[in-house]
Amino acid sequence: NRQRNATCYKCGARQDTSATGQLADLRTERAIIQRGAKRYRSSLIFAIIAGVFILMVAALGVLVLNESVAAYRVLRDQIPGIVGGSVSQRELAATLAPTVVPQLVQNVIAFLALTTFAVWLSRVVANIPALGGGTPSVSSTRAFFAPFIPIYNLVKVPPIMQEALYRTDPKAGGLFMIAVAWIGLVGSVIVSFFAGWWLNLRVISIAANATSVGQAIDELVAAFDLGMIVDIITSLMISVGSVILVLVMLRIERRARGRDREIRRGAATMVAAHEAA
Repeated sequence: NRQRNATCYKCGARQDTSATGQLADLRTERAIIQRGAKRYRSSLIFAIIAGVFILMVAALGVLVLNESVAAYRVLRDQIPGIVGGSVSQRELAATLAPTVVPQLVQNVIAFLALTTFAVWLSRVVANIPALGGGTPSVSSTRAFFAPFIPIYNLVKVPPIMQEALYRTDPKAGGLFMIAVAWIGLVGSVIVSFFAGWWLNLRVISIAANATSVGQAIDELVAAFDLGMIVDIITSLMISVGSVILVLVMLRIERRARGRDREIRRGAATMVAAHEAA
């Protein structure tokens, strides 16, 4: 029975006048019992490290986008020369050179961000029983590997984070923010992959079916412009998704820390009551 709902599923009474207090006490007692077997270990340090890397990916995305747009403009003007064979490989390499290093650094930082995020998510899931949230639907091991698996991560990671939000605070929501963040990060990769695949096929089709050099140039310019638009959209998706993801992570951490303090106070009260008896 989700405590964020106004009424109880079973009896139909308002939760604020029915069993809400009893549920809160039960969660605290359950957390104290669980901590006898497995202690609570803060995930804040992993959230901070992962958050820094994620924001670095967002910042580098803006830098790469700026360099890419400049390179696109130069390459677009050189398409007639490329089709005519008057542009050398060295000239093309010199045009693309400013984008190579930022993209390489972004890829390395993105891998570090994904790894530290996976470690953080695994720790969050492992802490759920010690916060009185019961048994999560996935193990901490599965939570660690889920972000690395293409397509599966787009489907599975948002529910894991939503479950972490709910189990640390039964009145919590936040699925929309999680979905926006994950679609921005993972969806951008999927869009970029299929767009690149389609553009490659389009270039091959233009080369095979163009009836004149002029037609080939016009169609290549159109495909090139579409590729630039896709790159701009996916770069913005990554940047926005990165910022929102960090905000969601901080929300989970804030709720987990608040819940931990609540459980510690409950345990202290129980010990004091036992000693008084």
